[in-house]
Amino acid sequence: MSLRVTFSPDFEASALGQRYREALAALYERLRAVYAARNTSSAYANSDGFINAAYDDVIHEQIKACVAQKDTLSVDTLVVVGIGGSSLGTRALCELFHAKYAKKLRIIFAESFDPVQWVQEVGCDPQRTLVNVVSKSGNTLETVVLLERWLAVLQKQHGNRAADFIVVTTDVGSPLDTWAQKFGCAVLHIPGAVGGRWSVLSPVALFAAAMAGLSINDLCAGARLCVDEYMQDWLNHDSFLTASFVAEQLRKGNFLWDLFLFGAPLNALGLWQRQLIGESLGKRYRAPFTNNLVPTVSVGTSDLHSIVQLYLGGVIAQQTTFITIAQWESSEHCHATTQLLPMVNGKSYAQLLEILFESVCLAYEQQGKPYVHVALDCYDVQSVGYYLQMCMIQTVLLAEIVGVNAYDQPQVELYKKQARRLLAQ
Repeated sequence: MSLRVTFSPDFEASALGQRYREALAALYERLRAVYAARNTSSAYANSDGFINAAYDDVIHEQIKACVAQKDTLSVDTLVVVGIGGSSLGTRALCELFHAKYAKKLRIIFAESFDPVQWVQEVGCDPQRTLVNVVSKSGNTLETVVLLERWLAVLQKQHGNRAADFIVVTTDVGSPLDTWAQKFGCAVLHIPGAVGGRWSVLSPVALFAAAMAGLSINDLCAGARLCVDEYMQDWLNHDSFLTASFVAEQLRKGNFLWDLFLFGAPLNALGLWQRQLIGESLGKRYRAPFTNNLVPTVSVGTSDLHSIVQLYLGGVIAQQTTFITIAQWESSEHCHATTQLLPMVNGKSYAQLLEILFESVCLAYEQQGKPYVHVALDCYDVQSVGYYLQMCMIQTVLLAEIVGVNAYDQPQVELYKKQARRLLAQ
């Protein structure tokens, strides 16, 4: 196991699981059929194929070959041009493991074309900057605009060698793929059936992770372990038990779902999961569910001093998922030189974080606030790979329980149509 899950004292996971067992049995058989095809040409036959991405050794070798080629350029900055599912998973991995990069690589995420962000980006040395343009559809407005911006910079610096400093990640045959092939860029293809917010274990995030020197083998090993364990015993798997908890709290009216991550480096992981929940489950539910799940992200310990008063003292229909790392790789200890708080003397910073987290759990229990605690065993990519995959399976299970399609996002298209109409005027 790469993580441990516990529930607030009033929750009986095994008993409650029976309520959703029948509703999810058919989904399990559907996922098992997709899983059985994981090493075949049918691995991505439909949207459920996201569970097979971690098994795709062919794509993994393509990524490693591309990284080896780009390493010869001796770049010190990687600009990831993408937004939403084309950025959030990558950001989660890179921010969480920035201190563990095997290479000295600065990674900048270019998600919007506001002037302030562009000032940060142009601070790079274009001579030593690699640009990874990520768009599944190949025509995302923000991404195309930023590609145009960076293309001008790279052409000015490198002339007809500009293509060497661009890696495109997109669907086969997309407009961006067509342009990249013609321009001469390296291209990594996203499996067609794997949607943007489900693509964190595809080239969308794995290329940047590998460029930074993180082990994509270990990351995918964690994800594979999660899927294998789900297939072996789905009724006792944490994805099923946590989905049952969330659904039961929603049935009771607790629709505000706070993802409370303890440790600042985990913040982007929460933002990735917020998108996964929001776009997958942000639709009209069937009875008896009358409210939508509304995901929020809090970060400990800073948000203990900004929002916890509302969570503990307000009249709020809320449930919480705490995410912690059981073993941070830190041996630093606090020395109470000032004697302002002598009780902290000799305790490691990891211990202090754990003590504060335990105190929060006790306060939540005192106020009768329901929560589930997910503790990643270690500060390593394998544990995070397991967690990413668990969240995706959990989301598919929740979609089945509330009766929505986890893979579409029809209302997102509404503003895109309006934007295209206004741009054409």
